[in-house]
Amino acid sequence: MNAPRTILALMLVLALSIPAAAQAIAVLIDALDLDEMASLELPGLGKWLEEGAVGLMNCRTAGRSNPTNGALSLGTGARARTGTLGGWSFNEGERTEGAVVGELARQLMGLVPPPGSIIHLALSQTITANQGLGYEVEVGLLGAALRERGIRTWTIGNGDTPGSYLRPGVLVAMDGSGLVLGGDVGRALLIRDDPAWPYGWRTDYEALAGKLREGLAEADFIVVYLGDLARLESYRDLFLPERLAAFRRLALIHIDAFLSELWEMALDRDALVTILAPSPPAESAGRNHLLTPIVVHSPKHRGLLSSPTTRREGLVTNMDFAPTVLDWFGLPVPSFIPGGPMISTPHREPLEVLRQMWTRIRATYDQRLTILKNYVIIQIPIYLVVVLLLWMKRIPSSSVLVFKTLLLSLMAVPLVLLLLAVQEELTITAAVLVLGSLGLGALAARMSRGKGFVFLSLLTAGAIAWDLLTGSTRLGNSLLGYDPIVGARFYGIGNEYMGVFISSVLVGITGLFDLFPSLGKARNMIGFAVGAGAIFLLASPRLGANVGGTMAAVVSLGWLWWQLRGKPLTWRGGLLILVSLILILLVAFWIDSREKGSPSHLGRTAWLISSQGPGALLQIARRKIMFNLRLMRYTYWTRALVTSVGVLVFLSINPPARVQRIDGRHPYLALGVRAAIIAGAAALVCNDSGVVAAATALIPVVPTLLYLAILDH
Repeated sequence: MNAPRTILALMLVLALSIPAAAQAIAVLIDALDLDEMASLELPGLGKWLEEGAVGLMNCRTAGRSNPTNGALSLGTGARARTGTLGGWSFNEGERTEGAVVGELARQLMGLVPPPGSIIHLALSQTITANQGLGYEVEVGLLGAALRERGIRTWTIGNGDTPGSYLRPGVLVAMDGSGLVLGGDVGRALLIRDDPAWPYGWRTDYEALAGKLREGLAEADFIVVYLGDLARLESYRDLFLPERLAAFRRLALIHIDAFLSELWEMALDRDALVTILAPSPPAESAGRNHLLTPIVVHSPKHRGLLSSPTTRREGLVTNMDFAPTVLDWFGLPVPSFIPGGPMISTPHREPLEVLRQMWTRIRATYDQRLTILKNYVIIQIPIYLVVVLLLWMKRIPSSSVLVFKTLLLSLMAVPLVLLLLAVQEELTITAAVLVLGSLGLGALAARMSRGKGFVFLSLLTAGAIAWDLLTGSTRLGNSLLGYDPIVGARFYGIGNEYMGVFISSVLVGITGLFDLFPSLGKARNMIGFAVGAGAIFLLASPRLGANVGGTMAAVVSLGWLWWQLRGKPLTWRGGLLILVSLILILLVAFWIDSREKGSPSHLGRTAWLISSQGPGALLQIARRKIMFNLRLMRYTYWTRALVTSVGVLVFLSINPPARVQRIDGRHPYLALGVRAAIIAGAAALVCNDSGVVAAATALIPVVPTLLYLAILDH
């Protein structure tokens, strides 16, 4: 009797679960360049910029940076890749290689595509390409989630060239079967006989606009692919530079006119409109400049974009696109997706801020390898020469002064890099770094016996701690910091500075105990307070957010604190340190879980374990081991680590008299050095880039030992 009312109530609830008339439109423009976009007069794009939010999107994928890999990463919410047939998507009634696509789908995939649908024929190859990446990639995730809730998907447009197919929009909107329910990616949307255009093929924007109007009347989520810039990029090697630039300007004028028309179509709609470049121009990709422009327009997006993934104004990732669309339609975001819904912060001149930010990020990325590689190379001969000097009966005073300054200058480099504003010219950046480091080294060398390394260690640790407490602005822009282009980390403290920070705390505080014996009764309390503060900075999801660093800090600082109590570490002490570590990580996770929609690396790891079980820990461990093994082969930090470890081993196995006397003259520092070595070993095991963390953890250690040894002359 109440069945009709029950059915009516259920229908009402279902209807209210999706915002009335909500639509989402994604316009994909591969090879779009921010500087070019900002320098040209583009009134159509200007409307979207004025009323929307703009940002730089990290477009790194699991493979090469190209249109199909970029599009698939958008649709999966993870860094993904396609096979060689990534562009093989077709209208159901289209013919390819003489065969009807619908029949091919039935034969190859056991699937009968609905009339008017679009099918990605290389689905099997695409799924296979994403196996063994060390993390989950669900091909068709976005389209499947939308289709399950009755949200109709469309995709239109292509980047075909004579003899090849490029239909990346399908990879964004398709479901797990490789299907998009409607649209048109065929060549009817192209002009193929334009004598003024390379090979005559370009987008027919009039036909595309007509198809878009049809889609707006029938679909809820529409992906539009504008392929002219991608076509030009495919011919890049054939163009003279000035001719390519001219055709790119012409293509942008056509694109801008289409965006102006889209503005008129979407003006009165409750729509989320995203205009983005899934991949950069080939020249930028060759330089690894993998940040592309993105514009988001909706009632809640204005100014500068950001996301929970980056926590940085003006910066988002391609992994944030799928969560943003799902959130717009009121759908849950799967916990295994690394990204989160994009948000925005109002700003008066967002595009200009973005251009300045992009200039700084590029300069930092381009200079990082040269600066840090040479820093590592310089360490090696200085360490080796000082080790040889230690075997001399008497070291000349002039040599002592020179090498004291050089060793302390090497210790000062991380601090100078933290304070240094990267210049556009590499030579200027290098000159400031050298002068600043030598200046600090010379200042520390003039201090009385033993104070120089304590001064530098405490100053470095204090500067890093202060930056963590004030937003990590310098850590995020330093040549020794994390890189938004590489995209392994966007906030908190990276593994480079994590290693420096822990060892600087250990060396600085124990060196202080040797310099001021009057602290005797307060040593345990000071050691505990400093250690707790350092661990808090590293563990806090809103500050350091470094799980591996937290583990290394708890182990090394726990060991040191136990030694300061004057007792040998027993199994009970080791168990106490382990329990403390578990409790600290649990508290950090609890705090992280309270940050709505903004989990850190720890929160995502915990979610992964809760959804996949303890086996996820094995996957994480395997990934860390494989990454470290690969990193050891290629990173210059391996040389630094091998050299530092070699020096320590040599001085331990057959120490000269000068080194043997360090324990007696600096007993607490000797404990701090051992604790720093433990921190480096723990960082090596507990981090993806453990080689880097271990190498930087030894930066305050080796110069300190060699410095104290050559003082004894």
